[in-house]
Amino acid sequence: MKKSSQILIIICIFVASVISTLIINIQGDNYKISKNQDIKKQEIKENSTTSENLEYKEANIVAVGDIIVHEDQLKAQLNENTGEYNFYNNFKYVKSHIISADIALANLETTLAGEKNKYTGYPTFNSPSSLADAMVDSGFDILSIVNNHTIDRGSAGVFSTMSEIQKRSLKEIGARENVDKKPYLIQDVKGIKMGFISYSYETPRKGASKTLNAIEIPSDVVNLLNTFSYEHIDEDLNKIKIQIDEMKSAGAEAIVFFIHWGNEYERVPNVHQKSIARALCDYGVDVILGSHPHVVQTMEFITSEKTGKRSLVVYSMGNFISNQQYERTNNRYTEDGVIVNIQIKKSKLSKDITISDVSYIPTWVHRYTDNNKFVYEVLPLTDALASKGKYNLNESQSAWRAENSEKSTRMLMGGSKEILEAGAKEVMN
Repeated sequence: MKKSSQILIIICIFVASVISTLIINIQGDNYKISKNQDIKKQEIKENSTTSENLEYKEANIVAVGDIIVHEDQLKAQLNENTGEYNFYNNFKYVKSHIISADIALANLETTLAGEKNKYTGYPTFNSPSSLADAMVDSGFDILSIVNNHTIDRGSAGVFSTMSEIQKRSLKEIGARENVDKKPYLIQDVKGIKMGFISYSYETPRKGASKTLNAIEIPSDVVNLLNTFSYEHIDEDLNKIKIQIDEMKSAGAEAIVFFIHWGNEYERVPNVHQKSIARALCDYGVDVILGSHPHVVQTMEFITSEKTGKRSLVVYSMGNFISNQQYERTNNRYTEDGVIVNIQIKKSKLSKDITISDVSYIPTWVHRYTDNNKFVYEVLPLTDALASKGKYNLNESQSAWRAENSEKSTRMLMGGSKEILEAGAKEVMN
């Protein structure tokens, strides 16, 4: 081989080596740049989050309406082989929507008075305490236990219900063990001190005695239950105002008021509900959550003419679960409920509390038969109607009822955006 050829080969090998090294280095630099970009994006995201956190704190509240256990439900949830009651399946399809909340509330419209007192449905309710196990598993945190069925099993039933709830690390509002305990709850939720309180309407008094469901409230619990009378509303609203002021003094930055009120089976709030809601708004309540009508009623923002305070009112969240099927009530709306989702925001600078987002999911109690036994499942209709087979909506009649439920609730409640925009307009006006 000629010397010139050898030199040419050496030069080619050197050039190829240099090019290869350059390519590797370039690729390596690109990889490093790509990695750095990812790191930078993460830093930006973290810095953005940090910046946002410097501006405000935010917490998510989820609430549902009446949780009731009728006789047919007791039969459905009983395992005849073991003699035990299991309610987990009732909530399996809504669990993901509840457990993801920072704080979740419901109205427990039954007592947990123990097996010795016999489990019964309407008209005097007593349910197995395993119902509370299912509620814990589903993600509930706070139960309102004051309603027209609170004293169905007397004062013993009231104390037993509180005890069973507390054993499971749930918290109750609306009733307390003794007068030294506050009639409300204040809890830190994602850096926001939230106050929770619950009240129920009374039925007409018998002389000087207060009643629930026309039953005289036992003397040993009459001062332990948060109740109000439509006939003595001015006096009771004044008492409520004092308690709300006390909650604020104790550090509550946002106040959630759960209230059992209204007319059963009516989808429009009555004059009492409207009047009481205005008063609560004047007192500085941020969120008013209604139960008792057993059907869904509207929700809206209202603004205090005295203070300019804006409050969200959900007049009735309907039945979350019950046996009030159309076949029993001749009313299709008693099968309906909503999961209300509320975003509370607190400015770190001004400490102002605002409701930054409101949404809801229509729910429906799906009752069907399996092996000659009723099955009860609460369905989140947005999910269920998009995948009917997955949610056991296999029969055309059931699917139609679910679709009809979703449609009627949407027509009544409107869209989340509409609610927020209406609230904003009210503030501007």
